[in-house]
Amino acid sequence: MRLTTVVVCMLPVLIIAIACGGTTEVERHPASASQSQVAPAEPKAANTAVSVDTPTPAPESMNAPISAVATVSPTETLIPTSTPMPTNTPVPPAATPVPATATPIPPTATPIPRLNISISGQSDDLSDAFHLDTGVLIIDAFHSGSRNFVVKIIPNSENYSELSVNHIGSYQGQQVHVVADDIFGLVPGQHRVEIKADDEWKLELIQPPTIGRGASLPVSVSGHGDAFVEPVELNSGTSRVKLIHSGNRNFVVKAIHIDGSQSELLVNEIGEYDGTVALRVKQGGLLELEPGAYFIAIQADGDWNIAIEPPAAAKPDGTGESTHESCEAAEAAGEMRVKGSKGDGTGFPTSMVPSARDGDSDGVVCEE
Repeated sequence: MRLTTVVVCMLPVLIIAIACGGTTEVERHPASASQSQVAPAEPKAANTAVSVDTPTPAPESMNAPISAVATVSPTETLIPTSTPMPTNTPVPPAATPVPATATPIPPTATPIPRLNISISGQSDDLSDAFHLDTGVLIIDAFHSGSRNFVVKIIPNSENYSELSVNHIGSYQGQQVHVVADDIFGLVPGQHRVEIKADDEWKLELIQPPTIGRGASLPVSVSGHGDAFVEPVELNSGTSRVKLIHSGNRNFVVKAIHIDGSQSELLVNEIGEYDGTVALRVKQGGLLELEPGAYFIAIQADGDWNIAIEPPAAAKPDGTGESTHESCEAAEAAGEMRVKGSKGDGTGFPTSMVPSARDGDSDGVVCEE
């Protein structure tokens, strides 16, 4: 049974060998007979084991005659040059564009007050000590009671104290005080505030800067009660100051330099007032105010209005004041009369009418 199986399995191999018989050429020149001819296999008995050497079949193209095969010259094979691999060069991230901004122009610095404190209470009190420098002290006061409201500035030294507010009932107003190295009035140093009140009160104490320029003329301001006008710039010359008051009590108006060095009383009247006064400013003058920035301090109990005109055109020498041959000529030109250093009379400044005689040496002539 095992032999029969071998014979049957070998039959396909014999068939394939017979079909592929013939001359086999391995190279491109004639081969010998012993290399090219294969004897056909003889039939074996059915019960005989057969061992067959199976030749390697050649490709079909190899069976054609040698003359039909074209000789092809091999082409030159180009050896590629070694191409360096690109390195991974890191690309820097693109800079985030910064939008161009205009360089801001710093605003003009607002001067900072040297003193700025606030105190409050509901009855009589004495504040802690605080320091005052040369210049001006402004007190903004409020009282809601119905009896006396008194505010007094008391130095720690033996100098004089100064009354700021003395009012009956409710109050809202501002007071301006000069602080200077003087025998009278407030002087630099430690001070306290004494308050007498029967109800809620509040004080703000401010010392503004002593340098700077004021508002240009003309200026017209209205208000009620005790107050002050922010600094105005006074230049050399004589300015007309129109003042109106509708109250029943004191009406007092002063011009005070922001450094506290000079002040001038413009009006001191009781009750209603409607009038015009002269405000004389002169560089290096003896009786006149020096040019500069001035607060206008008002003490009043009613409505008021203050209008300050600019001085007349300046003379070529820069004094800002005209001269006249006589007092009559000055009167005709509309020049303002001013108070002298003595008495209550008013006249023209001696520098305005050089020909006139100043008999009492008070700085004015042709007094009335």
